[in-house]
Amino acid sequence: MNKLKTLGVLAVLNGSLFFSNAQAEGLLKSGPSVFNYDYVDLEYLDNDGADGFGLRFSADFQENLAVQVSYSNLSAGRFDFDTLSGGVAYHIQTSNYPQADWVFDAGLQTVDSGFDDDSGLYLGAGIRYAVNDALEVNGSVNLNTIGDSDISINLRALYEVATGFSALLETNIADDSAIGLGLRFYWR
Repeated sequence: MNKLKTLGVLAVLNGSLFFSNAQAEGLLKSGPSVFNYDYVDLEYLDNDGADGFGLRFSADFQENLAVQVSYSNLSAGRFDFDTLSGGVAYHIQTSNYPQADWVFDAGLQTVDSGFDDDSGLYLGAGIRYAVNDALEVNGSVNLNTIGDSDISINLRALYEVATGFSALLETNIADDSAIGLGLRFYWR
């Protein structure tokens, strides 16, 4: 079953399986994004009884490419779980909706739980959509190979509360569902 999940996510990431080149080109548009990919998030996280804080960093380093690093520390009773991940994201504006970007990301992740360490890969495909000047919603489908491979859906909403700052609410729906509440600072 895990191989089937992996193949399904890879098929979604590889649009050429579903679209001809002409159709795929119609989904993408080269041009400036309405989104800022230079940000830092600070969040309170609750993951099925384990809670703590997370920090996420993103920075554009080339047109349509951003480096992403995140760290979280969650506690459940006397157990702590540290998660560190890093990778790259490719983002490109959609052709029909200039207020939306397709985002594809991939990277490495490691979890240290004090008694057991594990490392793996993550892959994601999603979309960011600007509802208006202050509100953004986004969602993605993700594959994580740590432990037994897991597919999840991440939904996030950001609302600008001041210039350069947005309140953030997100949920991650998977075997272990999580919710996060925080603040995003756009540093550029």
